[in-house]
Amino acid sequence: RTVQLADRATDGPAIGAAANALGLAQLAQGDPAAALRTFRHALGAFPRSTRPADHAMVKANLALAHEQAGDLARARLAARQSLGVPGAAAPVRAQAQDLLRAHPGDPASDLWWVLDQEGPGAAAAVFRDELLRVAELDAAQRTSVMSEVLDGLLQRPGSGSDFAEGLIAILLELPPTTYALVVTAIVGAVAGRSEQEADQLRGIVGSALVRFAMPQWQRLAASLNGAAEATGQPATWR
Repeated sequence: RTVQLADRATDGPAIGAAANALGLAQLAQGDPAAALRTFRHALGAFPRSTRPADHAMVKANLALAHEQAGDLARARLAARQSLGVPGAAAPVRAQAQDLLRAHPGDPASDLWWVLDQEGPGAAAAVFRDELLRVAELDAAQRTSVMSEVLDGLLQRPGSGSDFAEGLIAILLELPPTTYALVVTAIVGAVAGRSEQEADQLRGIVGSALVRFAMPQWQRLAASLNGAAEATGQPATWR
């Protein structure tokens, strides 16, 4: 009832607060499926860019709902993304950290498990919060995570470009500073690979790039080539 009233009033913070409280009640009742729907509704009312602390709180609660549903890969993914939000409150961070300690897992394996379950058509939605999380890491960690993402593209020869399309779609939406950090991490993740593997990755990304409007793919290709030249790599992104 409270959520419906807030929705009618189009009061974003009230919608989010009411939906988050309802989701917690649904969790307490042992109904994770309903809680997942409700927490996703709450996330829509708490954008990461404008209400980061609230967004982190709901993400941590979403992780609990996935945990209760037995979907540990998604639970860990949501918990890490909650921890990656600057300004997340201490209790929220503690809740997410507790979940990760209780259910250890590999970040790349979790990400690609979810991507494979969702399919290439949903890749952009999966990558969105993950790229924002990656941008908050230090340079070495960013490069390491992007290297694992690129490994996943290589390991999916039949669908690598389709997943890369989702990655690029989100990359092109990022604010300039975040965009530059991720582009640099992608180029850094190619450095040190064999020439054959590097060419394969450029081909996978290039095949996805041409699916976008010319100004978009030219912008990203130029950014990748600029970052490559700055580190002494060949400027052969296309």
